[in-house]
Amino acid sequence: MNTYWKKAVCLAVSLTLAVSGLAGCGGGEKKSEEKGRDKETAMGRYLETEMPLPEGTERILALGKLEDGSLELFGESGEGGKRVLWQSKDQGESWEEISCPDIMKLENSEYLDRAVISPKGDLAALGVANGEEKYALFYGVAGESGQKVPVELPAAEGGNENGISDMKFAPDGRMLIRDYAGNVHTIDPSSGQILQTYKGSGEKIWMFEVLDDKLLAVTETQVQLLDLESGDPLDKDEVLEEQIFNGEGSKDNSSAGFNFMVFLQGKEENTLFLCGRDGIYRHIAGGTVIEQVVNGELTSLGNPSLGLLQMITLKDGSFMVSCAIGIDYQLLKYTYSPDTPAMPEKELKVYSLEDNSDIRQAISVYQKEHTDVYVNLEVGITGEDGATVPDALRTLNTDIMAGEGPDLLFLDGMPITSYIEKGLLADISDIAAEAGGADGLFEKVANAFAKDGKTYGIPLGFRIPLFQGDEETAKAVGNLSSLAERVKSLREDNPEIESILSPADAWGLLETLYRLDCADWQKEDGTLKEETVTEFLRQVKAIYDTGIPREEDTSNSGIFDFGAGGTGGFLSMRIDYMSLLMKKALASVGWMGSVSEYSLVISAQKDLEGGVYKNIEKDGKNVFLPYLTAGVSSKSEDKELAADFLKALLQEEIQSSITGAFPVNKKGFEGTLKNPYGEEGGAELAVSGEGSDDMFTMSLLWPDEEQLEELRQMLEAADTPSLTDETIWNVVKEQGEKYLEGSQELEEAVNNIMQKVNLYLAE
Repeated sequence: MNTYWKKAVCLAVSLTLAVSGLAGCGGGEKKSEEKGRDKETAMGRYLETEMPLPEGTERILALGKLEDGSLELFGESGEGGKRVLWQSKDQGESWEEISCPDIMKLENSEYLDRAVISPKGDLAALGVANGEEKYALFYGVAGESGQKVPVELPAAEGGNENGISDMKFAPDGRMLIRDYAGNVHTIDPSSGQILQTYKGSGEKIWMFEVLDDKLLAVTETQVQLLDLESGDPLDKDEVLEEQIFNGEGSKDNSSAGFNFMVFLQGKEENTLFLCGRDGIYRHIAGGTVIEQVVNGELTSLGNPSLGLLQMITLKDGSFMVSCAIGIDYQLLKYTYSPDTPAMPEKELKVYSLEDNSDIRQAISVYQKEHTDVYVNLEVGITGEDGATVPDALRTLNTDIMAGEGPDLLFLDGMPITSYIEKGLLADISDIAAEAGGADGLFEKVANAFAKDGKTYGIPLGFRIPLFQGDEETAKAVGNLSSLAERVKSLREDNPEIESILSPADAWGLLETLYRLDCADWQKEDGTLKEETVTEFLRQVKAIYDTGIPREEDTSNSGIFDFGAGGTGGFLSMRIDYMSLLMKKALASVGWMGSVSEYSLVISAQKDLEGGVYKNIEKDGKNVFLPYLTAGVSSKSEDKELAADFLKALLQEEIQSSITGAFPVNKKGFEGTLKNPYGEEGGAELAVSGEGSDDMFTMSLLWPDEEQLEELRQMLEAADTPSLTDETIWNVVKEQGEKYLEGSQELEEAVNNIMQKVNLYLAE
């Protein structure tokens, strides 16, 4: 299946950017193992300040510093998408509107992707002119009308269409552009004439920057420095190359006008600054070291949802970075404070079994507001040492019992019930009550891990099960036996369709239905009910066997969500509306965790004849999948600091930015409801079958108030947490797949599950 956007939404992608960052230096100095500082404390650190955007600006297209030291910002307003060019003569403290080239205004250019400002005040942008479909280059001088610049580019390989993907201004006003083929050209911006072409080593250039009289070009395997005049290669800078690639090579992670790294020429000769997820670094060309000047771990630069635009220096030596965090554009200023400790004096230890962008984003937000705290995140499964979930849990438990464990734990994948029984989690009832009183929580979810009047863990978010398909199957979906019978009946009536129920693969079907069914698998002592496990596998096998055997699907079915709320993970368990629209399946079950996912469901619904969607009630229970369940260790020496962090995790600011699930905070949920498509819509998704000429487009709808109220009711109904112990799921997955695919019998699969799980629980 091929999926692509026919028309871009005029907002940033919700930044599931795979921001490679600057991992080469490992984040700089690490916090001492000790809780406090001894005798001498290293002083001096850059502190972050969020600067005000010009009035009404919701999207930054370009930021630049002019020759006289004043700043210019080209942006779009949130109301009507008006484009305005602003100037600041006080280093970004205030802004004054100045004349913008007419060609860049909304009435002349339907959409602008990115823009740059030259030191002389010239403005260039890539976008789509009104009434046209192809991207074009626009150029103008402030106060003039500007023009669309025709650039005759050489043909791309394989006869593919060529175009401009990025542009920069050289200090002398010349413009450099990068084309789709990965070549960089110098052009005359007023005529579009190509003056020079840089090919370097011949590899495709993914990213480039103009540094005085040099061109820095990043390819798939190396960093090249070229003479800007002659194009000749200069001496290789191995230290810079190692910093950018970290030995793994570079990827083109730019998206919707954003960059995974930005560069800046320093005032001193041959001095370069580079900014990425790990922070801001200073490097002297040809030197043997790279110095970290801003630690990304302690600022918003470490936020996984951050996308970079540009970086400039101010008169006082501060750095200013234009960026977006989620869909919120920001100007971040970094000013050196000699009286601030180089590293925070307080340390909070946080543990998660797996890495998670929402956790890192929350840490970034918290540290921005608490400059005296270093949140030290430990990840149990890194993929680097071959550790399994049981291995990681054994190490964690040993650390906890030795008094060296974390202060706060994200309990996803862990045996939460066992931790409660063993007294390893502190009572956090007062934190839940405080958060609920302030903004209101989805109470049944918040109380999922309460026992005897005490609360031991609170999910930061949750996902709910959803069905989409015909009405008769919708009636049967809440009971596995009834669902299996219905699917069998549909197969008899529809022998040619690829799948009756999606997901149809063994893993996807097992996990989707397991998360729905496993809420009542455990006895009071934590062991599994053998008869329940047996019945589950029997019915899932009956459903799985209705699928038509086919070769492994290698089609491209990637979805890119624009606007509010990415999905984090769980992609294999989402509602498969694509298969329904393409008539490859009759019904789908999945787990929904964001308003943007809900919008896709209702958008597809209008094109499904006689179909319905509904929340799945499993045998009278409204099961939900907890997401990022946070608990405070009873062994923590910093329970007060851990509690403060947990309070922040439950507040609206962090809750409204969660991408992996619906927020448990009601105000946080309401904060995710902003329509990214605009009042007039305008986004369409085009879908075609692999190897087929058939194609249709789906208009993307944002839920109206009635549909949002329907969603609120679904969330309010959630009352029963799904089992999230990753070790149990891995055993069920391993044995269940063998049974579904016919390599072992039911009795053998169940016996293996019971033995392995009971052995695990006995440890």
